[in-house]
Amino acid sequence: MITIMKMCQRDDDDDDKGVFSELILRGVILLQNVVAGHLNYAKLNRTGETNRLRGHGIIDLAQGFHSNMFGRHWRFTPALYSRAAVEFPMTMKTWLGGFGRTSVDLCQTIQESATGDLLASGIYRVVNVDPKTQSSAPIPEKVREQLSKAVVTEAGARFPVIKPPATIPERSFSCRLTVRHDDMDFLFHATQGAYLGFARECAAQASNAGFYSQLSDDIAFHRASETTGVHFAESFAGNELEVSTWEDSHCPLLLHFAVSKDNRIIYYATVKYFDDSAQLASKL
Repeated sequence: MITIMKMCQRDDDDDDKGVFSELILRGVILLQNVVAGHLNYAKLNRTGETNRLRGHGIIDLAQGFHSNMFGRHWRFTPALYSRAAVEFPMTMKTWLGGFGRTSVDLCQTIQESATGDLLASGIYRVVNVDPKTQSSAPIPEKVREQLSKAVVTEAGARFPVIKPPATIPERSFSCRLTVRHDDMDFLFHATQGAYLGFARECAAQASNAGFYSQLSDDIAFHRASETTGVHFAESFAGNELEVSTWEDSHCPLLLHFAVSKDNRIIYYATVKYFDDSAQLASKL
């Protein structure tokens, strides 16, 4: 259940200047249907894209701006895992982080509605593309003028620099998945949340196979602290994808994922997990 609370362009009379939109969320949309009710971070990414359907406030509604979701970065707090539950009221806010020649960065937070406590924070990059060439294109001048009037709430809140691998490491685990119609967005492309879901399924198979050194059993019972994903090309319903995963060489709790179509990497992601063993040891 998602109820629109506030949706507006920036207004000089607004108390919360720079906020493009605000949604009231219900915890049921963030939870995976498992016995323990652990949060599904892929569903949270898709929840963030709900705002895209209604326009980010101004950019998707502006003539000449053809948006393409380049990537998303989320950070999750332990409070999200301990408090989120079915019908748990949360508020998601979206505001401008900054913009460049061809792209716009938008920040998001998810807070507990009653207390305002931070549960998750994220930032995502939307790129203006030429509909004919599908290449990035300069942001239209009218859109730049609108963006220039918006207040940047958090200085320096920009999408992180991501360096995808040139090739998939030899020591990796792979599986094959088929894109479903349910994975599509309103442009009939697989969503960012869907790609992260593909990565999560691959991680589940890898952990069950004993591939990871510190993550085992059902991956759903391990808490992710961060997710970052960027996409380079589209996939559509019926496409067969190969999803590969491997551990970071310096941090076994940081997992890498590459989604390939026709032997070309079209999506790259990392998921970092909390060290639950350290937390358990501190309680003993």
